[in-house]
Amino acid sequence: MRRDTERALEETFKREAPEAFVKRFCDLLPEEIAPDIGSTVRVRLERERAALRADAGGAALLTLYEAADARGPVSPILTLVSDPLGDDVICEFRVMGKFDAANRRRGERRAQALFEAVPALVEKLYAKHLRSVWAMTQLAEGRWPSGPPPKLGTLVNLLSERLQSFPELIDRDAAHFRNAVAHDHAVPLGGRVDLSDLKDPEKPSPTDWRLSLALHAFETRLCKMWEVASPLRAKLQALGMMDLLLRGGAFDAVPHIRAALRGDSSAVALLAERNLDATIQRLMFRNGIPAGIDPWFLPTRSRVLRSA
Repeated sequence: MRRDTERALEETFKREAPEAFVKRFCDLLPEEIAPDIGSTVRVRLERERAALRADAGGAALLTLYEAADARGPVSPILTLVSDPLGDDVICEFRVMGKFDAANRRRGERRAQALFEAVPALVEKLYAKHLRSVWAMTQLAEGRWPSGPPPKLGTLVNLLSERLQSFPELIDRDAAHFRNAVAHDHAVPLGGRVDLSDLKDPEKPSPTDWRLSLALHAFETRLCKMWEVASPLRAKLQALGMMDLLLRGGAFDAVPHIRAALRGDSSAVALLAERNLDATIQRLMFRNGIPAGIDPWFLPTRSRVLRSA
């Protein structure tokens, strides 16, 4: 699937500039919608915000994002659009496949399929979510996330303490789940699962972690981690990007972009005067990147960051 998709995209755009995407987008818009698309998007944004707030995890994500947007030195959308420390889109399909396999099984075979979902879920999807939350938390305090976050276990503990008012965002046992499965300390027993994360199996320690859960409760915990790290994150990312483009004037400029693509010189001149690209850059980077800052969470390979 991944190979075929990449090939299709390459065949579609390899002979054309990036403007080809904009042209195709404008071509898909009905003529009667384009002149009023800004108002349409504004209504859609409010509807999407309301839908996100209707979910506890979505509401927590949106609240944190809005706080980061209000106080951060850069737009928090930059914490969501990429993950330079480990972005692997295909792992989402891997986790979905394991969940689907679990749904078709019962008892210990169902538990085993859930165990198999844990590494990709926690190490890839959930870790990416945690890094975004770590960056947004610092932006919400008006600070630059000036260094990469700590490793997974430490990061879970720090965020659990820091975001006690948003328990939906952090599962404090996420790293323990990963370690238990990785070290074969996840054992299905009838309708339950016994999990343990031991510092040294030969020497009991007060810091050893053990948890026994009903199988359905374990599955619910994993599903909630998946929801906040994948579909809810994707909805917030889409909402944040739409809001950024709307504030930057991109949607209101669609009729002029369409006219410019059709060769209207006056529309070309108008767009050059408005300079939407510079406006959106200012909204994203605001006062620019300070000297000595490690912008670890930014898409460092993108044209956007190089131009900033």
